[in-house]
Amino acid sequence: MLFRLNSHLAAVPLVLVGAISACMGRYLLARYTGYFRRFIPHKQLANLEAAGELVKKSKRSALAGIALFALSPL
Repeated sequence: MLFRLNSHLAAVPLVLVGAISACMGRYLLARYTGYFRRFIPHKQLANLEAAGELVKKSKRSALAGIALFALSPL
C-alpha cells in the first residue's frame, strides 16, 4: 500500500536499503545483547546458553545459526 502511494520510488534501491538495514539491525542486536545479560531471567539465560553450546559444536552449525538469525524475521 505504501509503495503504491509512493510509486515514484525506485524499487531495487528501496529493497536493497531495507534488506541491508534489517541485517544491520539484527547484527547490532546480536552484538550488543550481551550488555543486557543481567536483565535476562535465569531460566531464559540457561536456555540461551544451551542454544549457544549447540551452535558452537561445529563451524557449519555456527554459520547456519548466524545466517538464520540474520535472514529471518524477528
